[in-house]
Amino acid sequence: MELLKGKIAMVTGGTRGIGYAIVKLYLENGASVAICGSRQETVDKALDKLKAENPEYADRDELFERIKGLPATVQNIIRLRFYEELSLQEIAEAMGLNLNTVKAKLYRGLKALRVEMEGMKV
Repeated sequence: MELLKGKIAMVTGGTRGIGYAIVKLYLENGASVAICGSRQETVDKALDKLKAENPEYADRDELFERIKGLPATVQNIIRLRFYEELSLQEIAEAMGLNLNTVKAKLYRGLKALRVEMEGMKV
């Protein structure tokens, strides 16, 4: 199925259990997925398992490289939101930005990633 084709999902806690099952379901339905976990080793294991089951999935390094191509402020907002799991309000306070500015930069950055990653699975 391709119900989620062209969509990008970032799943926190996607390395095992229900989170891992959600990652698999999103991938099976055509979404590009970034997995976040509390420890790099568990993320690496989950990615290795996914790639062993489905060799067509691209390496996570490609997503990191694409994020690096975004403006520095947008990179920081994406990392704080999805890797550090901060709320948008917490990000605004930490970066000294207006909440609406944080929202706009986040959504523009995600849209840019979505357009860039179209047709690629992560």
